[in-house]
Amino acid sequence: MFNFWFKLPLRVRLGVMATVVLVAAIVVVFFVWRDPVHHPVRQYGFLIKIAPILFLLWLAWQDLAKIPLWVYLITPPILIICFLKPILFLIVIPVAFIAQLEVSRKR
Repeated sequence: MFNFWFKLPLRVRLGVMATVVLVAAIVVVFFVWRDPVHHPVRQYGFLIKIAPILFLLWLAWQDLAKIPLWVYLITPPILIICFLKPILFLIVIPVAFIAQLEVSRKR
C-alpha cells in the first residue's frame, strides 16, 4: 500500500494531505465548538493554520514548478537576515520586484 502512495505524483500527495488536514481541522473546530472546556483550541490550532497553506501550495503547484532552483536556495537566508534586521526589507522588496520584472520580460 505504501508503495502505491510513493508512486503518486507529488502534487497528488500534497492534495491528499491537505484534504486530510482540513477534515481534521473541521472535526477539531466542531468538537471545540460543542465542548470548549474539554477541547481547548490552542492544542489543535496548527491544523487550522496548516490546512489552507497546504491547499494554496497545491493550487499554485504549476507556477511553483516554474521557479528556478536558485530562488529556493537564496530565499531562506535572505528572509533570516531580514528578520534579524527588518530595515533591509526596504531594500530586498524593491530588488525582488525588479528581478521579477526582468525575469518575466525575458520569457
